[in-house]
Amino acid sequence: MGSLPDRLAGHWSSVSPKYFRSGVPLRHNVGHVVAVFNPADLKSIPVCGMTTTASTSPKVAIVCAAQGLAAALAHHLRSVDWVFVDPTGADLAEDLAGMDAVVHAWIDPDLSVPDPFRGDLSAALTAKLLSTCSQVGTKHVILLSSAMVYGASPTNSIPLKDDAPLRANGEVGVVQDLLDAEEQFRQWADQSDSCVSIVRPAVVFGDSIDTAFVRHFEAPRLLFLKGSVPAWQFVHIDDLATALECVIENSIAGVVPVGASGWLMQEEIEAISGISRLELPAAAVMSTASRLHHHGVTPAPAEELDFIRYPWVIDSTVLTNYGWTASWTNQQVVEALMEQAQGRIAIAGRRVGRSEVTALTAAAAVLTAAALLRARRRRGV
Repeated sequence: MGSLPDRLAGHWSSVSPKYFRSGVPLRHNVGHVVAVFNPADLKSIPVCGMTTTASTSPKVAIVCAAQGLAAALAHHLRSVDWVFVDPTGADLAEDLAGMDAVVHAWIDPDLSVPDPFRGDLSAALTAKLLSTCSQVGTKHVILLSSAMVYGASPTNSIPLKDDAPLRANGEVGVVQDLLDAEEQFRQWADQSDSCVSIVRPAVVFGDSIDTAFVRHFEAPRLLFLKGSVPAWQFVHIDDLATALECVIENSIAGVVPVGASGWLMQEEIEAISGISRLELPAAAVMSTASRLHHHGVTPAPAEELDFIRYPWVIDSTVLTNYGWTASWTNQQVVEALMEQAQGRIAIAGRRVGRSEVTALTAAAAVLTAAALLRARRRRGV
């Protein structure tokens, strides 16, 4: 597919609704027709009461569900021309043709995104996307992953090296899908001449983003598992956007971790947030969380509690070597997160109204008590 000027010059043509410039639809009315008789006229075409200026910015396809964290990221991009692409569509090759870069952001940790494509279906979509990129000759393919793939462990170095082993637990969920997608990307990179990047952000925060980590700070008290030594690191959506632009504009290949400089210990988190901890035995909490998730009460698998127990801090040196710096500190992100959390209540990772708080708290308490009783019986107490 040619560029927009090539397809419009000297012809009557309607602009496809899937094309966007810096996140703004070029048109809203499918029946709108643009008449262009001279290519020079394309330098400034009034559309929808706005002026679209000719640009040499990279053209980027954001492969996602057009909502959640991926959508928020796209709307913060400033130096690239982007378009949302649905990988389930029949015309994927047409959608990706002519793009300078393709960003696979379909595996979204945002809890507001209903995604039935998990496990094998997620892997199939990734395979389809990579095959299509080969077909159309995409020069740069990027996977938006997460630093969670490293896993959280008391033995993790702080910060982790970029090539540290990927030791995340779990057989289902977003983290496992990201691990599978990363493996698919690595195998594809071995057989392709394209630039391949894997972007691994720390905990992402921004307006309208709704993840398990965000909800952790909406609880009346911060859950803390006995024996835990967490180290918290964040990245604001503004900084993730500039990091992605840096990766695209500089064709940075390989693993690219993204996070604010440094980290915060649990005591610092509590001081900044103004929320005290609720300290409980780890075994009882994990057992309770597993049951709550099994019954659909909580959104995340119990294994993901490890990410609030142990460190998984990364180093953004790959990006800083290209001049990128995070504009938000970890403390500033937590402060903004707490401001956004006002008026919200989350119990066991589930947002609830005030009328539900007592019932859910009681249910969690009963399950925790049962788990503690079983543990005591096993010890013969």
